[in-house]
Amino acid sequence: MQSMVSLIKKQFYERIEHEVMLEGSGIVINCYFENLENIVISNLARAETSLKIAVAWINFNIYGPVLNSLIDKGVRVKILLHDDFANHRYDYIISEMNKKGAKIRFADFRGIMHHKFCIIDKKLCLFGSFNWTQSANIRNIEDLNICDETHVIYSYKTEFKALWELSKSDISLLRNPRNVQYVLFLLSMFY
Repeated sequence: MQSMVSLIKKQFYERIEHEVMLEGSGIVINCYFENLENIVISNLARAETSLKIAVAWINFNIYGPVLNSLIDKGVRVKILLHDDFANHRYDYIISEMNKKGAKIRFADFRGIMHHKFCIIDKKLCLFGSFNWTQSANIRNIEDLNICDETHVIYSYKTEFKALWELSKSDISLLRNPRNVQYVLFLLSMFY
């Protein structure tokens, strides 16, 4: 099945890698549709100082070796995962990585932490539909985008920091403006 999908895609794409210039912005994004697992791993392996990863689902049997190698080299690794059984299958690996200095957390924000992005050395951002799982790599039709534009990276860094530092109720308020208005209304009654 995968080979048939690949053949069909190749009829439509002259190149697997596409460079997209957002009109008038000067922002260049490299877009990928094939070989995503290898592209992610090769970019992760280039990290020198830090990784901030917010990906809903990660297969630590596949990505664990490169992450462990980076932790051993002193790269600061922070990972935010969706809090469910699929990720908890790797609790032992995650625990061992945390003991070595990584900071890996499970996010439970009344719904799915559905992000798929990674910031490498505050210089490069990977984002798109691609979860870091075997299913996403071999069964799904996915995309991965890579950008080094500072405003894009800053936006993802800000989102990561918010998810990392805010509580479940804080996130809920931010995601639903009606909740914020209601809380402000309640506060105004007392002040």
